[in-house]
Amino acid sequence: MVNSYLCKDISGTAVVRRAAGDGVIQPKISCVPRGKLSSHETIDRETVVQINGVMAMVMVQDIEKALRFYRDTLGLTVQDEQEDWVVFQEGISLGLAPEPAPDLQLAFNTVMVTLVVDDVNAAYVELTKRGVAFFLAPTTEAGATFATFRDSEGNLVQLLSN
Repeated sequence: MVNSYLCKDISGTAVVRRAAGDGVIQPKISCVPRGKLSSHETIDRETVVQINGVMAMVMVQDIEKALRFYRDTLGLTVQDEQEDWVVFQEGISLGLAPEPAPDLQLAFNTVMVTLVVDDVNAAYVELTKRGVAFFLAPTTEAGATFATFRDSEGNLVQLLSN
């Protein structure tokens, strides 16, 4: 079952979001079930949750291997590090994934991290020199250029520039 929600972002712009039966909406700024608020109504700014940033958590099985990949190969800067997690200044963190319970059939490392760069083509050349195997070379569509590869854990990583 897909539900439709009317949402307002920080600027007050109305957007319609759809959520699966679990009700999860991404991003979740300020939403009400559609029909409860018309598209021309505004949400009081006081009720909107202020989002100050977004952190992408990449769940991994081998934290040391993933740390080396993100720090040494991609060049991210470690902000904080513990035994089972790492936070990078660039807004990405690594977390040691618990062993999935077979009866839940969860895939903890199903994520795509998008890294915004100034020049996808230059980053592609540099990362290829560092041993990164891209399965999608730089491609431009609708004014955006992107290229995609997998990290040390098999997660999708995409480079993006406008």
